[in-house]
Amino acid sequence: MACENQHFDTQVGVPINAQLPAGFDYTVIRGQLPPGVTLSASGVISGTPTVAGYQVAIVEECAA
Repeated sequence: MACENQHFDTQVGVPINAQLPAGFDYTVIRGQLPPGVTLSASGVISGTPTVAGYQVAIVEECAA
């Protein structure tokens, strides 16, 4: 099973809405998403960060 890392920068108060490529299962493997931001198993990252200090979340995608 091949996996890749995706990196996302966020800013407090700036909404993020990103759809990662379909056909994979996603999970945070290191670090944390900032409060106010969620990641669905299908690869949708959405929300508005409410706390500083969470600039990068690392997400692993593996073929489903």
